[in-house]
Amino acid sequence: MNKKFEIFVSIVTTISVIVILLPSIFSLTYNQLQTIYILDIIVVIILVADFYLRFKESEEKGIKFIAKHWYEIPAMLPLILFAIIEQDQSFIGASVRGLRLIRLFRIVHLFFRTLRIFEGRRILYIIIFSTMALTFGAISEYLVESSSPNAKITNIGDAFWWAIATVTAAGYGDVYPVTVGGRIIASLLMIVGIAILGVLISTLGAELIETRFKKENNRSKGKLEPSITDETKILIKSKIDGMENLNQEDFDNLLATIKHLRVMLRKC
Repeated sequence: MNKKFEIFVSIVTTISVIVILLPSIFSLTYNQLQTIYILDIIVVIILVADFYLRFKESEEKGIKFIAKHWYEIPAMLPLILFAIIEQDQSFIGASVRGLRLIRLFRIVHLFFRTLRIFEGRRILYIIIFSTMALTFGAISEYLVESSSPNAKITNIGDAFWWAIATVTAAGYGDVYPVTVGGRIIASLLMIVGIAILGVLISTLGAELIETRFKKENNRSKGKLEPSITDETKILIKSKIDGMENLNQEDFDNLLATIKHLRVMLRKC
């Protein structure tokens, strides 16, 4: 799909996430709420059209495509639907009201779409994932905690402050969850924070090694000596010439070497 259209849908989805937050942060008038619902319906139409176009263009037909992109389906539910459910005072309305976190699937949708746009950039992957995890954690914690009579997290600012302290393992303890749902979200966010730190360290290490590899490669070229990539090409060629004598393990190693060389050449 056209990358410009991908960026357009990502921007629209970002705006919709902000729109979803507005009723939770501010006391809006009836007319303002109607405007938000209309904007959200336009966003939903764009998301549905985008989903349909990618469904038609994808090589994964039918149930395979839907199973792979299932998280986009709840992201296409309009905001007005949740407003109607929350106003329902019946037992069914009260039961379904607990599903308000479904609206946050827009953030999940935005995360995976952004990853497709910045495909291959590992540091950006981590930054995007960290931002999305922090945002998802803060908003979901606010929605779960703010309605509790003993809540320590009573506004979106407190929620983001708590999320940042949790992800970074600072743990100031000035605001904290008091509900079961809030503590479950907190536990997941703590695990994600530890994972982000580990992945960041390993990624930075890999980037430093690749940078050093490139410098050595350029230095070799400057001295008119065979570069590492040239030596790899010669090795691959010799293996291909004798391909009929390769066992399965040697063949798998050859494929892995070719893939690694291709990545290195694209980055040079």
